[in-house]
Amino acid sequence: MLVGAVIDALNRPHPNLRVEVVVAPWKELPARLHAREINLAVADVSEFGADEALEIKALGEHRALLVCCAVHPLTALPGAGPRDVLSYPLEGPSLPAAPVERLLQQCQHRCGRRRASAAR
Repeated sequence: MLVGAVIDALNRPHPNLRVEVVVAPWKELPARLHAREINLAVADVSEFGADEALEIKALGEHRALLVCCAVHPLTALPGAGPRDVLSYPLEGPSLPAAPVERLLQQCQHRCGRRRASAAR
């Protein structure tokens, strides 16, 4: 879930709530919460660890999208798969290690399935 959607969900039942959005590296968030510099953080909690001083609520997942310009070679492929995508340099947000590892595992799993189906 993107931060904008979270703010919208928070403001709907509380229309008079004043919200200030602070953008900061996710690694700073636990310390900033403990120091009470911020009251709420939206982040991937896999890097927070077990912290009994924090209450963590799942917000759900959001889909990631691959975006490229209309003339990119991937657009000419009828069904570009993870192997095709990973053959080009990628740019994206700095992510904690756990989500990156999950993404790589999914890509390897799909590449393996694609190889197996192509061999039939």
